[in-house]
Amino acid sequence: MNHPPSTQPEKVYTMPGWYDGPRSGIADYLGKPHVFESLWATGGGGCWAGLFLLMPIDEETFALAMEDWTIWLRWISAFRAGEVTQDTSPTLPQDRQRHEAVVRLLGQRLEVVTERSITVRGDFRDGDHQVLWTPVEESIDGMITFSALTSPGE
Repeated sequence: MNHPPSTQPEKVYTMPGWYDGPRSGIADYLGKPHVFESLWATGGGGCWAGLFLLMPIDEETFALAMEDWTIWLRWISAFRAGEVTQDTSPTLPQDRQRHEAVVRLLGQRLEVVTERSITVRGDFRDGDHQVLWTPVEESIDGMITFSALTSPGE
């Protein structure tokens, strides 16, 4: 199944996973929130392949994830200002109870399910606040190749 690429940079909402670049978070794809997770290439000693699994999420999941992200942003701001220490991570003491409730409500909703995902190449921009997604597909020999994209109606 062919999926269209992003034609404009899409908004990146959260990025809790970052190691040598974006690894996981929530970003739009075609204007709708999706959870993304980077893929690890096992050939050639392993490396970050620049490829991601991208799975749509519903409005409730998105709202909960954004609430938890806002809680974390308050903590990181206070941490950088020297107002709290690392041992309070990932929340301010006054936010801990709500953070734990949100985490329980989210459960496994942000775990990427391969069967509900597409594989994309992510080109992160603007300090990782925007991304262009280009769908890819797996060929018969197991190598990942760029999709043959078609215009709607073709």
